[in-house]
Amino acid sequence: MRDCLLREGKAVTLIEILAVIIMVAIMAAVVIPHYSIGYTSKRRMRDAVQRIVSDIRYTRRLAITDIDANKYIIKFYFSDNTYGIYRNKISSNNRIGELKKIPPEIVPSGQQRYVFFQLGNADYNGSGSLLLTGPRYTYLIKVIKATGRVTMTEKQIWQLKKVEKALPLLKF
Repeated sequence: MRDCLLREGKAVTLIEILAVIIMVAIMAAVVIPHYSIGYTSKRRMRDAVQRIVSDIRYTRRLAITDIDANKYIIKFYFSDNTYGIYRNKISSNNRIGELKKIPPEIVPSGQQRYVFFQLGNADYNGSGSLLLTGPRYTYLIKVIKATGRVTMTEKQIWQLKKVEKALPLLKF
């Protein structure tokens, strides 16, 4: 009689509660890895792009502080996803350190070479914009000629077409 009253009072059994908890745990186990994979790949790409921006700024800093050098150059090799920093001219004897690798999931395009002088100003041919495209995000790195200032802008992949149309217009 008591079991009958509990059923009419809309009570649940321990087995029903456990079944719901197990279903929620299964759904969480499916959703969480997909979220974290997207987050970690974005984080990995952002870290690589920030490293490149840091190296461009470092090249500028070298040009300002080294009174014996006329200029410092950072050159990107899109064919093998690498770049190097050079003192005065581009040659293996003048390279500062080793060539640095750009992760394979990042596709660089745009400006291939930035030259920085002792006043911190920059020189380059073209728009001065370096576009780094990944699976979901695109990063636009711009260097201003007069000051050598380096900026980075993050774009989602659907905004890429707008950025590509704007690249020829971004001359400073």
